[in-house]
Amino acid sequence: MVAAFGKGGWIRFLLRTITHENFLYYAPVSSLGVDGLVGGLKDEGENIQKNVMSVDEALEMVRVGEIDDAKTILALLWLKDQRKK
Repeated sequence: MVAAFGKGGWIRFLLRTITHENFLYYAPVSSLGVDGLVGGLKDEGENIQKNVMSVDEALEMVRVGEIDDAKTILALLWLKDQRKK
């Protein structure tokens, strides 16, 4: 089943159950790694690329559609809410 959505968009309804869990963790950090860009443990095959920006910059990226995945948007909204406390 397909239904019209908004200005030219479409929604396709899935006729099955999908379960998926994501876990988001928050931890303050004090360093960016040896070169400032890449982190993780080499012996575990990690290659974590960092993109450092302010929360306001990240929220603007959400607003204009540059960041569009739900888990990142939820994490940023949570972080925005925590700043108010």
